Amino acid sequence: VLSGSPGRNMAETIGSTLLFYVLGQIIMIAFTFAFQKFTPYDDQLEARRGNPAAGIKMGCNIIALSILTSSPLEKAEELGAFFIYIILSSLFLLAFSMLLDKFILPGNMNAEIENDQNWGLALVSGSVTISVAATLDTMLLDVPCPGTDAYDLMMRSLPSGSVDTSESACYKCTLGERLVSTDYMLTLFEPWNIAFLVLIVIFMICASRVYKFKLGRLFNGKKIAKLENDDSTKDYEYSFESALSVDDNKAVSVSFAGYMVATGLLTWSSFSNLNAFDGWLNVLIVIVWQILGVIFLEVAR
Repeated sequence: VLSGSPGRNMAETIGSTLLFYVLGQIIMIAFTFAFQKFTPYDDQLEARRGNPAAGIKMGCNIIALSILTSSPLEKAEELGAFFIYIILSSLFLLAFSMLLDKFILPGNMNAEIENDQNWGLALVSGSVTISVAATLDTMLLDVPCPGTDAYDLMMRSLPSGSVDTSESACYKCTLGERLVSTDYMLTLFEPWNIAFLVLIVIFMICASRVYKFKLGRLFNGKKIAKLENDDSTKDYEYSFESALSVDDNKAVSVSFAGYMVATGLLTWSSFSNLNAFDGWLNVLIVIVWQILGVIFLEVAR
């Protein structure tokens, strides 16, 4: 909310900042409580028990929600765009979290957190959640400055007659008129955004499979020495699933979390700086950059 905007006087800038700061705090608190309601365990009780897994999971959720809340605050002054983006993106993040437990992470996530206090698996889950939230941030376009050729080109790419680009358009009016404007909100409903959401899910699932594949080639069926205490070890037969959810191998968990963050960074980069007037071509651009990114990431790995 402190990013400011060109073409406004100081009073309007401060007024807008205070308004959206308050709204941001309210949204953060409300959605944090809402996410707590969707966990079968009691976050407050687990906090009092000193459960690090529950703390990591909730902490990552709060970071992800803060990213979603900050995105529209930075890029627009439309209340409609602010609320609609936060609601839609939060619902997607909640749905993705459910898919995460089924298609990416082994075991029962809630049981791993509540009963085993498996902070390694919670770290993987939280890392993926934050990465997805950061990618959703890119789906809010960086609108060029009004009056520039880039802004006019973007406006022409939207449905005919849906945006006022005249001399009295709301971006040149008072703060109150900008708050109730709907020009920017229309960019949220471009049809290719649905394809982007599907691609986010596919990219994350594929990344987990690529990470698992390499370790599987190296260790599947082999005996791994697990430290039992300071003086003894116990061998177990490796599998990726058992390493994460049965044997709680924190080394694998931390490495996996780092890999998913790296995937999130390159996914965020693939989605960044797309031009609205490229339309469906953006989908192809994202896929090409993502493939290149995965290749580079594997070479580095």
